Amino acid sequence: MPDIRKPSLTSVLGEMFDTHVAGAEFAIEVLGGGTVGDVRRISGRAFIEGGVRPFSLVLKTQLKWDRHGDPDCWRREYAIYKDGLDRRLFPSIKMPRCYLLDEAEESTHIWMEYVEGATGSTELHASELALAAEKLGELQAEFHLNGQRDLPYLRRYPAVRSSFGTAEWAKTPWMR
Repeated sequence: MPDIRKPSLTSVLGEMFDTHVAGAEFAIEVLGGGTVGDVRRISGRAFIEGGVRPFSLVLKTQLKWDRHGDPDCWRREYAIYKDGLDRRLFPSIKMPRCYLLDEAEESTHIWMEYVEGATGSTELHASELALAAEKLGELQAEFHLNGQRDLPYLRRYPAVRSSFGTAEWAKTPWMR
């Protein structure tokens, strides 16, 4: 479990409520995770001047890992928020608001808005996942067509080619 640092939490809550936060009581709930990432909901009460405010937010921690041909893939979401792409996306793609970014040599931490709703392949229908993939593909194609190929949140063409190569390899008759 990631260590919740008090200065980071009070900074995030100050951003959320647009006021000074003296402290907070909170509980942590695991939302998702795996071997290289950790997603936690942090809920509780923030102590602000004049009272107490309930809050709920998400802390996503991504650990460094290597994907063949795509060594910076583990930093992609962090780079999207750092560059402000989340505020420039077309209306069909909505991202949670980012309150704070922290990074270390081997990990990134994204403090973001908690959004109620369905997520992941177990809660979304295939048509919803297909639409998301289509819109993200259109976005990446737009960047490439406009000559913006070296952005940290885009997958590089050699990695894309290697993915297609893997897909073609999987279609070989002996794999069926």
